[in-house]
Amino acid sequence: TAKNSLELESIIIVNGHGGNNILLDSISRIEEETGLKILFNNSIIEDEGPHACTGELSMGAFIGITD
Repeated sequence: TAKNSLELESIIIVNGHGGNNILLDSISRIEEETGLKILFNNSIIEDEGPHACTGELSMGAFIGITD
């Protein structure tokens, strides 16, 4: 399994684009099937605004994926 192969215990999904709430319906099933703990976080949109606003850009710069 991915959990064993990648030695993962949990996954954090940061939703920075909006509109990805459909994932919430699948998270419980994926947790049961894989044994992973999955955290879905929408707060960046609530705090900083939608796609490509200051919050998303700052996070991207921090992890090195911006120009």
